[in-house]
Amino acid sequence: MYNLGATLRIAAFRRFEASRLDSGAAQLTALLVLSVLFEAAVAALACAPAMQFNPWAIRGLAFDFLLLLAAGVFGARRAGAASALRAWMPLMIGLGLSVCFGPLSLLWTLAYRLVPDIGNTPLPLIVSLVLNAWWLCAALRGLDRFDPQVSAGRGIAGMGFVLVILSAWLIPRQYWFYPDYPQEPRPRLSGEVVSEMVLDLQPRLLVSALDALAPQRPGRVDSYFVAFAPYAEEDVFLRESRVIRKLMDTRFDTAGRSLLLANNDRSLRELPLATGSNLRRALAAIGRRIDRDEDLVILYLSSHGTASHELVTRYPPLRLGNVRPEMLRAWLDAAGIRFRVLVISACYSGGFVGPLRGTDTLVMTASDAEHTSFGCGSESDFTYFGKAVFDEQLRLTHSFENAFHAALPILRQREAAAGERFSNPQIEVGAGIRAPLARLEQRLDRSGQ
Repeated sequence: MYNLGATLRIAAFRRFEASRLDSGAAQLTALLVLSVLFEAAVAALACAPAMQFNPWAIRGLAFDFLLLLAAGVFGARRAGAASALRAWMPLMIGLGLSVCFGPLSLLWTLAYRLVPDIGNTPLPLIVSLVLNAWWLCAALRGLDRFDPQVSAGRGIAGMGFVLVILSAWLIPRQYWFYPDYPQEPRPRLSGEVVSEMVLDLQPRLLVSALDALAPQRPGRVDSYFVAFAPYAEEDVFLRESRVIRKLMDTRFDTAGRSLLLANNDRSLRELPLATGSNLRRALAAIGRRIDRDEDLVILYLSSHGTASHELVTRYPPLRLGNVRPEMLRAWLDAAGIRFRVLVISACYSGGFVGPLRGTDTLVMTASDAEHTSFGCGSESDFTYFGKAVFDEQLRLTHSFENAFHAALPILRQREAAAGERFSNPQIEVGAGIRAPLARLEQRLDRSGQ
């Protein structure tokens, strides 16, 4: 197939015969199928041995396809030529180069699996920059050699290549497969959550918990703590949140200023439910109590996370909506909470960092946007992340940042010992929150808590 051979020559920055190119649908379909197969093979290799197919990946492929097709059509019209080959050329070059670079992506993914710590070096970023720059330069050069006389059309079509690269960096993409880890047997839920007694009790539990929150104390950095454990079918999230709340009360002076929302049969008559609406109301109530120019709000969310970056909120037979990072940010903004310490312990939770970042915000997550975290299950007392950062390191320091960095080698060792890929937890600290965090740390250190 000359088209594929031509794109190999384009990738090597060598000349090709434009007159021999075939713009037929069969050729383009063949290149598209080969490109998808290589992408799927890379995703499968990254997730093996347990994986699930992700149909949402087709959105990214369709976006690139339509972008390059539109660039070619507009470029051909601007050039005053109706040549089908000129209109299809950007798409043909883009797909062909994706096929040519497929083996390189497979080799890099294999290296990533064989050397787990490679993800903690600058090498992945360097490789990504090199491959993307190579792809872009080869595509632009190939378009130039196809028709160097048509400057206006070439410029528009060339912008298609640039936009494809930029979109891949700026718009989160879905992979064709994602890891599928065996789930432990889930306990049978009682269904009492829909009983008349509980339906009557639950609103009063929330009102009582919010009314019991102590006011802030003028002239000092007070910290308020909210734990959110919304997954009812595994007890680890409730167990972990209870221990962390007690830790915050005893070591971070949140006693009387802490709140736990949970979905679990064991806490149904004791704690308000962990729903998005209850979390929004809790944040609003705290926002009315704090001095927004000095007090901190610490929010700990622990649940399963999805590859599309949502925190799973589940308590059958109730139909509850998942929590998205944009929703959480809107609730915090509406509550007038300025200084925020946000902790998300879930798979793919790194996807929360971008939407939640801010000058006055510290965000830490149990994994990056593309990896799972570990330790959940009905028999577990802690997730790996919650254990290392909170139950261990925050008993030794009052600095969230120091605790996070001290926990990283511990997490890496434990996950490797369990045969798992490093979850790659993330942290981002805004410049504006460092001062109140330092004042809180100094106060707690002096008090000996």
